[in-house]
Amino acid sequence: MNDAEKINIKLIINGESSSYFVDPNESLLSVLRQHGFVSVKSGCDDGTCGVCTVLIGGQPFYSCKVNAADLD
Repeated sequence: MNDAEKINIKLIINGESSSYFVDPNESLLSVLRQHGFVSVKSGCDDGTCGVCTVLIGGQPFYSCKVNAADLD
């Protein structure tokens, strides 16, 4: 995918606001890992193991199943 097809999203991660260009179907797990948040682990990539769980609005979600573009 070329850069023209990417979407600019803004996220607040650990209290800090950041902006990222992401593919429309890219997982939150992928975006976080690409930007140095290596504490978010990758396991099954299908939402069954739970190792990639993050809190979004105080609720737990499997980051491998969350579309990053949906969080903007």
